Amino acid sequence: MKLGMFSRKDRGSVMIAVSFVIMMISVLGMVYSMTTLATHRLTISYRDGDMAMAGAMAGVEYGLHKLAYLADQTAVDFADQISLANGQAIRVNSRGGAAQIIIGGNPMATVAMLEAESTVRGVTKSVRVTVYNDSEEIHELYYKAIFAANSHGVPYTLEFTGKDNDADDIRGDAHNNGDIEFSLNAFSTWNWGNNKCTATGLVQRVDEIGVPNLIKGGGDAYINAPDLRGMGYENPARRYREWDGAFQGPANDIIDVGDAYAHYAGSLQTIRIAQEGGYFGAGGYYEWNNSAKALPDSAAANFFQYDYQNHYVKSYTAGDDTRIDQTKNYYVGARNGGTSGTYGNIYGLYGGGHAVIQISPQQNNKIYYVDGNLWFDSDGCNHLFFVPGPGVDKLNITIVVKGNVYIGDQIWTIPDDKQKNIGGSTAAQAFSMLDPDSGIALIAMNDGETFDDVNKNGKYDEGETIVGRSNPATPLPAGNNASPEGTYASGYRGRMEGSGNVVFGDTIDGPIGVVHAFLYAENNFVDITSSGSDQTSFTRGNMTAGNRVYLSRNYLEWQSVKNLGSAPVGWINIDGKYYPPGTSAGDVNNPFVVDRVWYSGKIWARRHNPLQVTLDDRIVDGTIKLPGLPHSASLNEGTWTPVAMQVVDGRVLPDGWVPD
Repeated sequence: MKLGMFSRKDRGSVMIAVSFVIMMISVLGMVYSMTTLATHRLTISYRDGDMAMAGAMAGVEYGLHKLAYLADQTAVDFADQISLANGQAIRVNSRGGAAQIIIGGNPMATVAMLEAESTVRGVTKSVRVTVYNDSEEIHELYYKAIFAANSHGVPYTLEFTGKDNDADDIRGDAHNNGDIEFSLNAFSTWNWGNNKCTATGLVQRVDEIGVPNLIKGGGDAYINAPDLRGMGYENPARRYREWDGAFQGPANDIIDVGDAYAHYAGSLQTIRIAQEGGYFGAGGYYEWNNSAKALPDSAAANFFQYDYQNHYVKSYTAGDDTRIDQTKNYYVGARNGGTSGTYGNIYGLYGGGHAVIQISPQQNNKIYYVDGNLWFDSDGCNHLFFVPGPGVDKLNITIVVKGNVYIGDQIWTIPDDKQKNIGGSTAAQAFSMLDPDSGIALIAMNDGETFDDVNKNGKYDEGETIVGRSNPATPLPAGNNASPEGTYASGYRGRMEGSGNVVFGDTIDGPIGVVHAFLYAENNFVDITSSGSDQTSFTRGNMTAGNRVYLSRNYLEWQSVKNLGSAPVGWINIDGKYYPPGTSAGDVNNPFVVDRVWYSGKIWARRHNPLQVTLDDRIVDGTIKLPGLPHSASLNEGTWTPVAMQVVDGRVLPDGWVPD
């Protein structure tokens, strides 16, 4: 056999080997092809999954954006489908009813479940996100002892006045969207430990003759007033009715006092009531009459009395006996004036005009809505005790008034066993009696048009700033809602006494004394005082307003504050005495306007009844949770905040989906 030649037998063996190699190469090629195809398919699947997930996340962003710009921030249900050019479809659903979320100790009322689903070439990704509206965190006003949003936009200075022991004593932060001034000796927020004044304008200290000295040049952030219309206080679907089982669910948290009076119209009791001269009555005397109606004891709103006969408010400017007509007045007070006895299980008198309002489980954790004015001011009832009744550990209620709130009596939230210890107590003792787990908020809402009562006489005067002006062609209100001049030449068509105000003080039978409450006026907070005697008041809570807080507590008497041989430059001579620039003859006897005068070589200042306000920080730290408090006002994108997210692979949203 020649070299390199194979025998027939050898050639057969080579053929087998080659065939085996070819077969192995084919198998490997097939495996490679299958692996490549699988990898390709997997890559496409991952790509499609990523695209689907990106689409679902984009759907969530879309949902958050849409929620942020809904006109009604409580109506969160919607179902949208978005089709993209590449054939991708994204479905975004939002439904209310998600589990309650607690932020800073406060339950968020509007919680939604967003679910966004995206499908790309058969690959579906679904993302479920629980979100809450962080604009529902309590409004900044509850962080302040004094807050004025100055929403009318007219330049305004928040003033703290007084001298030495008669100076205002504000124990907590103060804010004004404008300027702040305080007297040289006022023990005000500026020099109270860590408390501070914030203002968008100037913060100044004023000396004895009224010359301001700059403390800081403003620049603090503007804080918007809360949007009370967005709170749903007038939503009939939220009414609680003890007589109707259909209105007793978890969402029924508002007791409409007028609604209760309409239901119980056939079983109302006529009661005797004394209207105090602080606001009512010619010449400032008490008017006793049987003009009020009371609800039966079984009614949840049974501590509100309706004065169906006397529909007027008396001007609270000294010497002005003008009666100001309006529509409805409700009272919180005791039955039968100063007599002893009880009124069902609601009122009990303990001498000295102590009226006890015992809150039951049915009445607790509710918002009370009053369409009209609400008065804490009737004779024989100088102390109003709100106490937890049987079955109530923490008394927490909010009263919302579409009108004005008039406070002329003390308001306490105390444990039931301390109500007999009030007589002769000091402010410090009174604050120590406060129930650590209970609280009350009072809110005054505007009712259509109202006005800025610059001269603080309790009625509209020509030229005062009108707020919420309606169409000038609107017909005049009928009957007892006519204006004091009998005409609407200015175009003002609101209540004559205005609305949205908290009027604090008693000009004749004061002082108020102690008030345990959080006070907010959508329009103005007006603090008034009477001439002479000690009118010091003590508030544990806060005093706040959507527009202005008027805290001038000066009265007609004068006291010497500085020897000055001649009148200050620029002061005006009126009847031989010199008054600050801008004073008119009509202002001389108005303690709200004129607080200094020069004569006999001295500067004289009005005497001052000091005001003490101590911020109650229990809302901020979550100790108490009052229902229906105003929330932060912003409705900008980003107010809806995700708190939990779940990715659901391959889940298709059914029509009519509702979150689990």
